[in-house]
Amino acid sequence: MDALFSLEQFFCSRGMPVPHFNECIAPLFTLLNVQKGTQLVTPFEKCQHYYFIEQGVLRIFNLSHSGEEICRYFAFENMFITALPAFIENR
Repeated sequence: MDALFSLEQFFCSRGMPVPHFNECIAPLFTLLNVQKGTQLVTPFEKCQHYYFIEQGVLRIFNLSHSGEEICRYFAFENMFITALPAFIENR
């Protein structure tokens, strides 16, 4: 399925149809294909993106002092995800 179609359907299904979606909304997004296990943001890197999941699953996790991964959130298809406090505060 076309990623932009999935995004447009997301807005429409929530009562937010965008009459000129391809001209107004689509240019704000960039398609990113990643392989399973890819880390999108590394430790100490600024969180600068808000992701829409067309297919697959993303998770947000923190590392404990001992290096153990602590899951904070999972996002599935047709959901948005980011590390919100870090994204808003650009940290």
